[in-house]
Amino acid sequence: MGPVIKVCELVTRRPDLDVEAFQRYWRDVHGPIVAAIPGLVRYVQSHPRLGGYRNGPLVYDGVAEIWVQDKAALATMATTAQFASAKADEPNFIDTTTLVELAGLSWLWRVGCCWCWSVGVFGWWGCST
Repeated sequence: MGPVIKVCELVTRRPDLDVEAFQRYWRDVHGPIVAAIPGLVRYVQSHPRLGGYRNGPLVYDGVAEIWVQDKAALATMATTAQFASAKADEPNFIDTTTLVELAGLSWLWRVGCCWCWSVGVFGWWGCST
């Protein structure tokens, strides 16, 4: 597999939402909206464990990742009604004034018995069999 484009969003919850309500909405409501966007290769939500909040708020409440095959797929995806619906839903749970978006190329290769991803901006992403 050649490189794919990966867009990461560093997400902060709206101040009026507690962590559990935020995570539930993001996972159960927003997740399926994003997953319906045509052209996605992969969609990942990373939610901090609740215990991570015991000493106070975190800088970010999560990371969202969308993967697309190439720039053309990203441009096409951004014109769809499903993409517009996902962006319109963000203010329902995200503090959009603090939203950070990062884009980069990711390469996939086989190492030993598993597939591993290298992410241009963040170092190692992970492995799976």
